[in-house]
Amino acid sequence: MPRTHGDPLSAHKLPRGSQTSFRPHVSFSYPVLQRSAAQRSSNPGLHSRWIDRPIDSGTHNAAGRRLLPARSIPDEGTKMSAAASEDEELSPAEARLAMMELANMISVPMALTAAIRLGVPGAIWADGANAPLSAADLLPADHPDPSVLERVLRLLASRGVFSEHHGPGPAEPTRRFALTAVGRTLVPAGPSGASYADYVLQHHQDALVLAWPRLHEALLDPAGPEPFARAHRGLPAYAFYAQDKEANEVMLRGMTGVSEPFMEALLDGYAGGFEDVRTLVDVGGSSGACLDMIMRRVGTIAQGINFDLPDVVAAAPPIAE
Repeated sequence: MPRTHGDPLSAHKLPRGSQTSFRPHVSFSYPVLQRSAAQRSSNPGLHSRWIDRPIDSGTHNAAGRRLLPARSIPDEGTKMSAAASEDEELSPAEARLAMMELANMISVPMALTAAIRLGVPGAIWADGANAPLSAADLLPADHPDPSVLERVLRLLASRGVFSEHHGPGPAEPTRRFALTAVGRTLVPAGPSGASYADYVLQHHQDALVLAWPRLHEALLDPAGPEPFARAHRGLPAYAFYAQDKEANEVMLRGMTGVSEPFMEALLDGYAGGFEDVRTLVDVGGSSGACLDMIMRRVGTIAQGINFDLPDVVAAAPPIAE
């Protein structure tokens, strides 16, 4: 079954931003303040959220956070009444605390990025051991203050990335951390060696983070440059990637880390959909990893072509026969 990287399209025919790729639809759930059982039962939600502190009873995640029902997502006819109910449900003090949390929300992705850059997920996972480690275990032996990392890990434990374990210590319990199911997505599992850690790093590269403070300018001038271009002297994101090899590699690994598990799930339930396909073209296929996964699972495909921009195809790794 020959697998080839096809003749690349020119940039004006296939802008990188228009390619088709497997991207998850993410629904963010933020911690909410603890409410009484009566309030929770009267407002059953479609999703679930974790509160930020351990509670003695109820359903908990691996980090010891209790699962509370989130608010229902109203349809068009009930949005106004739902909004009124929200105002009645929160006291002024609760509303202020909720707004403080929103204002400080950036601390979570930044803490996650720091933990990834320090190699924490891989060190804990250690080829599947996932043995709980302390902050001191994860830092150089001569580190002056492991508690700084411990505070970051506890923040991420409150978000379900790590589970927190206590062990005996001379003065107080030693906190150790292991990966939860969420945290294990940061460990490579697919054939490329990429993971969701690459996706996190992609979204929090300095060049992308600089674009967010310019969002309000783009909202006032929607016909003007995108926020990224405003932060980079008019240079759009994909033109930036074309010029910055390191940033482009981070972006490509991030897309691969996300695409592989989605492709595995798709193939588990849709492999029969390729029954009559003899030649398969992946338009905007990036590294060709997804095309390779399909062809390894579907033996009837005779030829695979990875079709993308010239610089992308040139940098794509060989696809095994």
